[in-house]
Amino acid sequence: MKIYISMDMEGLAGTFNWEQEGGPDRKLVRQAMENQLTWVVEGIRESGANEEVTEITVADSHGQGDTVTYALTELDERLHLISGCPRPSYMMPALSDQYSQVFLLGYHGAAGSQQASMDHTYSSRSIATIKLNGVTMSEAQLNAVYAGTFDIPVTFVTGDEALRLQLAEDEYLKGATFVVTKEAIARFSCKSRPLGIVRQETKTAVAKVLSMKKEKFKPYEVKGPYELVVDLTASSKADVVNLMPSAERIGPRTIRIVQDDYHKIFDAIMAIAILAGRGRL
Repeated sequence: MKIYISMDMEGLAGTFNWEQEGGPDRKLVRQAMENQLTWVVEGIRESGANEEVTEITVADSHGQGDTVTYALTELDERLHLISGCPRPSYMMPALSDQYSQVFLLGYHGAAGSQQASMDHTYSSRSIATIKLNGVTMSEAQLNAVYAGTFDIPVTFVTGDEALRLQLAEDEYLKGATFVVTKEAIARFSCKSRPLGIVRQETKTAVAKVLSMKKEKFKPYEVKGPYELVVDLTASSKADVVNLMPSAERIGPRTIRIVQDDYHKIFDAIMAIAILAGRGRL
């Protein structure tokens, strides 16, 4: 059994704004990410399925993919770390049908969510909302759809309360085991749960999902053609994104892309985020 882990930062206990990533506080952000991963590994080791797990691939999927240190692979000889950016399939690189389950760690509410920790969807500066086939999506959902194209379910998620509430309404993700790390008071303020409790709940949840049969989980299924509608934060950003050959401008700040292949849509999201970052405000 191979487990794929995509790690973000904004939904981790102990994080509350992006300024923490600069200077001495960067160590705190790194520690928060490494704590969460350590607890997952502990849960795997303590599970009845430990001997069945042959590989644990971790994609550092926050920012430039440079927060989790390579030294952390010493935790377990099965750990593989994906770092760096830009890269294909940004938050889910190198995923294949060889994996059995996907864990999403440190995830957060979608852009525009109220009382969500550092809410955004792929780009806090450039993207206001992302819709897939008419449905507003979070990063967790967009990434789960990608996993679903390989028939892999998302079985475990950690993140803020806002994301838990959003996923509870999702047909495909409401069955995933969720550990709440914190509750946002405002976008840059939160009430983090005690470290020891999050640790124990994580370990228990991981052991639980590994003991369950795959049939208990539902891979995310969205049938093509896929319509991606991205509302950007400024018309100048849409000016730049509209240069993409597949892009159709349907409003001053809104771009539409239609593809039969979700993998092309998935990479287009990252391309839009990068290009939009070049647009002047």
